[in-house]
Amino acid sequence: MIVEDALTILTLIISIAVTPIQSATRPNIIVMQPDDMAFFDDWLPPPNNPNPNPTPAGGGGGRGGGGRGGEGGARSKTTTNPFPPLNGLPHMETLRKNGVQMMQAYTTSPQCGTSRYSSITGRYASRAVSARSEERSGRGDGNGDGVVNVAIPTVKLEEKDCTEDNIVVALKASGYRTGMVGKWHLSRTDYDTYNYLEAVGAVKQCGFDFVDALYVENMQANPDQFDSYSDGSFSHNMEFVTHEAIRFINDDNDADKPFFLYVNPTVPHSSQAVDTALKNFTCQDTPRKDVTSDFIIKGMTGDFGGSCEAYRANVMSRANSTADLGSIWLDDSVGAILQALIDNDILDNTLFIFQHDHGIESKAMLYENGVRIAQFVHYPARIPAGSKYDNPVSTIDIAATLLDFAEVEALPYAMDGKSWRSGVEEGASNNLNDYNRCLFFEQERDRAVRCGCDKLVIIGQEDGSTAFTRGDSFGYSIASTNLFDLCGGTGAYVTSNSQESNQLNLIDTNPDKASEMEKVLNCHSERISNLAESGNFTSCELNTIPSKSLLSESSESTGHSVSWSRIYIFTTIFAVVINIYLF
Repeated sequence: MIVEDALTILTLIISIAVTPIQSATRPNIIVMQPDDMAFFDDWLPPPNNPNPNPTPAGGGGGRGGGGRGGEGGARSKTTTNPFPPLNGLPHMETLRKNGVQMMQAYTTSPQCGTSRYSSITGRYASRAVSARSEERSGRGDGNGDGVVNVAIPTVKLEEKDCTEDNIVVALKASGYRTGMVGKWHLSRTDYDTYNYLEAVGAVKQCGFDFVDALYVENMQANPDQFDSYSDGSFSHNMEFVTHEAIRFINDDNDADKPFFLYVNPTVPHSSQAVDTALKNFTCQDTPRKDVTSDFIIKGMTGDFGGSCEAYRANVMSRANSTADLGSIWLDDSVGAILQALIDNDILDNTLFIFQHDHGIESKAMLYENGVRIAQFVHYPARIPAGSKYDNPVSTIDIAATLLDFAEVEALPYAMDGKSWRSGVEEGASNNLNDYNRCLFFEQERDRAVRCGCDKLVIIGQEDGSTAFTRGDSFGYSIASTNLFDLCGGTGAYVTSNSQESNQLNLIDTNPDKASEMEKVLNCHSERISNLAESGNFTSCELNTIPSKSLLSESSESTGHSVSWSRIYIFTTIFAVVINIYLF
């Protein structure tokens, strides 16, 4: 009888050990991705453009778009970009200094919608069903070579990308409640039939339980036209976005569930000037059109008796120039959300990722200033304050990483990204010359790869390439094939000056390295080609054997990985139980 009881206990122990963890302490998750955010000096940005006197270009700006993100002309390579002098950015700095700063973070594609696609799916935007369908239907401007046009009009979250293959659906299926506020940019909506509630419903189809403060596209730029789903009656409204984010956090209907919240502020994008929003609009001017009183938000309007007008006047008083306004307003929002987590006693167990959507100076181009982003991860329960992570990471890694932290042990669908959880928790560092991972980039029909210090950039010699039409004015090389040493021969990433000018193109002087890098990029291009089978998610590296993706490793198993540490613990308990029975 004793043996039978012992075997029953042992069977139970093994069953528990191999069952996916559904811990009560799984983290809440917030991903905050502001629109056209500046890269400030304290965040160790990539180098400025190589041309000290570039021709101003629309929709962009300097390293921070006029200094603070999206509100000015191009800037010189000697220009610095400090925090707003009167205000600083105390709440963003809380995330950075009290968590881990990703020192080499990248977006796979440097535009708003394409970057968001990669973050929310864990896939390259060239895999988007919408973009591939457009090419195959003949609506795209391709020539049948299989190269997908990666751009905002083509890359949307549609069909399976919306209903099955994204992080929101995956987290919801694993027991999370899910919410989204702010700019979306990932659905096609008919201008003629648009209304706010239907747009909210369309976004909810992609896995969200809660959607509000929704901006379908960029802000209207022409008050005389119904542009970007706006009739000119509303503008940037960080109080609205923040209030709805906090309303979701405070919801206690499913208090036993952890939550995932995707926050997409519209600032500091210059599709409408931030100072215009602060001066000419009120908190009650929203795309929802039903707000009749000011929002009361601790850390924002709540500090001014609930007065939106008084709070906004205070925002403007803390700015040295209009270029400071967007980042100050955004920083207040970060602070208000952090305060809501504190008030709900969940700050320590909330994983808060703050990241750019793309660079500003060479937005829509694959130079470092376009694809390098700031990324901070705040998670007091698991990540030590003041940490830095040196390994290259990408927006495609977000989905796999969040599922890892959420203790989902087998990926529910194929991804290009890899989880960096273990690396961050173990404090791993990287030698750039190890070439342990290659990162790939895509925009329009341009493609690039970075392996260690080396970077290969392929630019289409046609008007469809933003790099070809604008890169030269910033001093970048616009040759069809470019090989750059981002370390300038030093073995360490160079931030003092750009390594991507025409004079530093090494394509002719280092043919062996060029050939090696071209093979890697060609390998990747074949896997994501519109002519290829869509199920190949093996990654291409400088070694001869492509490494398996995270999905390949997990899908070849039984679907659950065995936790040997848990088996050890439970086996120890088993031994104790046996001793009790026997003695």
